[in-house]
This record gives sequence, structure tokens and C-alpha cells, in this order.
Amino acid sequence: MRVFVTGGTGFIGKYVVRELLNRKHEVLVLSRSIPGSSDLTAGYIRGDLSYMSGWSKEVAAFLPEAAIHMAWEGLPDYSSDISAKNAEMGEGLLSFLSGIKCGKILCAGSCWEYGAYYGALSEGMEEKAINDFARAKRRIREFGQKLAEDKGFNFFWARVFYAYGPGQKKGSLIPCMIDRLIKGEEPAIKTPLVKNDFIFAKDAASAMCDILEKGEQPGIYNVGSGYSTRVSEIADIIASEFGMALGRPGMGHDTTDHDYWADITRIKNKTGWEPRYGIGEGIRETIAGWA
Repeated sequence: MRVFVTGGTGFIGKYVVRELLNRKHEVLVLSRSIPGSSDLTAGYIRGDLSYMSGWSKEVAAFLPEAAIHMAWEGLPDYSSDISAKNAEMGEGLLSFLSGIKCGKILCAGSCWEYGAYYGALSEGMEEKAINDFARAKRRIREFGQKLAEDKGFNFFWARVFYAYGPGQKKGSLIPCMIDRLIKGEEPAIKTPLVKNDFIFAKDAASAMCDILEKGEQPGIYNVGSGYSTRVSEIADIIASEFGMALGRPGMGHDTTDHDYWADITRIKNKTGWEPRYGIGEGIRETIAGWA
């Protein structure tokens, strides 16, 4: 299958591109920068979503049978202006792809779309998006669903939970912990009681590829591990890999306590996908790939 990818040089995107190539798909990636050296055999186009005329003819000539849209400009800026710009560019991309008869389109969403919930989160729940980023994601999804109905393509939405793994931005939670422990320092954890669904990046990538290949029905698919892990437990797992034990007084004193995780029943039933990495194994591989 010929697959066009945006965001293919980002954190999760690199894993998605590698997974697509491992599955013998032909891949064309839109990116602001072209990898200087790579063992991958994907094709690359230099460009971004704000200047579609600079690359649209090349993509149209590629005749993509499917597309995966993961690009998001400006992260970690989740402001109203940046979010609205990304929503507008996403809508433009979907319109372009439908115009060149791309038969399958998958977009990366976020668990933030659910908003404030506790417990297992399933795709049919009412959304309570509480920030501009989540509302922008919802805007793209609703636009894509309506466009798919009008134009007759299959539209999939991969609602990704808390992805981690080698290559994640060093300002993120798990990389920050690893960096502090490498230096022999205890990590500063402000919200040790919070529990989130942490999904290893390789699992997230295989899930997205399975949705694209095997999804029997268009729509939303949760991409998570299916269980939650407390932030303090993550710190303990990482510390144990360095032969250290953390003292509880070193943790923050914030009593914030929320706990939710992905109900992954739908993706299991519709594609057969299941995560392969437990949290301990994923963290060990993340540490091994630390640079």
C-alpha cells in the first residue's frame, strides 16, 4: 500500500514510518527537514502544511492509497492561536487528500479529548475537552468524519494516550526522571499520586498501522496500554534500573490524584492488536536507547 505520512520525523512518527516499512508498504513522508542518514527506505518531501502548493503535486503523483496525519506545529505550545492554526491546516490536508481520492485516512488524536474522567475511557463516552489543544483535535476529527461521509473515504482516529520511549523530548516526564537518575539525583516529582496510561511508542506505532490495515470500521480507536500506572511507580521502576531506591520525602507533596486508562476493547476486537510491552520492559528499552 502506498502511504503518505505527515509528522513522520517526530517522536511517534519515526516509529510509525519504521513499522510501515517493516510491513512492506511504500511510504512518502512530508517533513520540514530530511533525515541526513537513515537506514529507512521511505521517500521524503521537504515542506510543511502551511504551504501546501509547494508539495501537493508531488503527493498527488504518488497516488497515496492511505495517509497518516501526525504533524502538529509548535509543541509544546498548546495555546489557542497555535491550536487553531493546526486545526485549519489539518482541515486543509484532509480536503486535499479527499480530492486526490485517498481511500483511507488516519489521524492522531489525544486522550486529552476526553477531558476530566476517572477510570476506563471508551470511545463512545461524551468528550469534555478542557483545553485549546483538545478542542482543536476534536475540530479536525469532526471535520474529517463529515468529509468522509460526503466524499466516501474511510476515516480513522487513533486516540493516543501517554506515549513514551527512546527519542521522546527530554522535557517530558520519563526522560526527565531518567536524566536526573543518570546524574545520581532523585527526580523532582510534583504529582506522585497521578496515574496515567503509559503506552510504549513501538506499541503505539503498531496500533496505528493495524488500524490502517485491519480496521473493519472507521471511527475512533483508543491507543493505550489498557491500564494505569502511578507516576511514583514509574520513578521507582526507573530508579531500580540504576540500582537506586527513592526516598518518599524527595517526592512532591501535591495531593492531585487522578486515574484513567484506555479501554482497548474496540481496537482488540476490530484489528486483533494488543500491546507487547509492559511498563517495565518499555522503560528498560527507553533507558537502553538513551542518548
